[in-house]
Amino acid sequence: MGNLLLFARGSDKTFRILVEAVGDTVFFLRREKSPFETIPGVYGYGHSFPEAYTAWAYDMRGSESYQRILEYEFAGMKALIRFEGDGFLPERVPGHGDRPKAPPSGLSSNSQSYSDTRSIPRDTMDEELLESMANTADSAAYPTKSTEQTKSLRIEKRGRRIPQSTVFDLKSRSRTKIDADTASEEMPRLWVAQIPNFMLAHHESGVFTSIKIIDTKDAIQAWEEENQKALAEFAARLRRLVAFARSMEKFEIVRENVGKELELREQGGDITGVLPPDLMET
Repeated sequence: MGNLLLFARGSDKTFRILVEAVGDTVFFLRREKSPFETIPGVYGYGHSFPEAYTAWAYDMRGSESYQRILEYEFAGMKALIRFEGDGFLPERVPGHGDRPKAPPSGLSSNSQSYSDTRSIPRDTMDEELLESMANTADSAAYPTKSTEQTKSLRIEKRGRRIPQSTVFDLKSRSRTKIDADTASEEMPRLWVAQIPNFMLAHHESGVFTSIKIIDTKDAIQAWEEENQKALAEFAARLRRLVAFARSMEKFEIVRENVGKELELREQGGDITGVLPPDLMET
């Protein structure tokens, strides 16, 4: 959704999205290059910061990513938005102070990721926040439900609910850009995923010297009010794409050249469906 919104706001970004209708539901799947792909001659620390300063709960280590699904209504359409979260602020989770003993070995204590800032210099962040985040590994809740399983998809319901109000998005920048309004630049993406906390880290040659958390709740609301025209265009395009998908079943959206309209193409090549075959049959 973020790419379509950026297009409605006049962005030059190129992108590709697979679209498929299953019943009355229309899936939009972004297709982009790997976030771990490097650009020759360009050096950054966008991946090294979360690797060094965030961690998985002790029995969730080895997980690839932390995915959340957000439900809301937009322009009369019910939307489920999947996005990757960078973590959450544990001291804001209700019951965080209730610290049960660790569950038996082999059981997952928490299906969510958390941020561990023990290595961050204590003068860069709130003292209480640092200690709270550092102790999160031992404060997870017990598993709540047993495993459900199909032939190709395994679902484990464990842990506890993490409120959206505690989720943060994380970005790192060179200290030479410390005066830039990075939060405003990221606002369209924060609006789509309704992420109310923005963690911004600045570094000097890879050494992070400034880390701050920005409350973006009011800024997101203000951005929405200021961008009603672009949001109306985004909603109109989205309705047309949904209607087209229900008539065609599947296609792909391509934006390759700057200044051109969106191209709707037939899906080509070996592309996996949006749902596993056994779920499609149910």
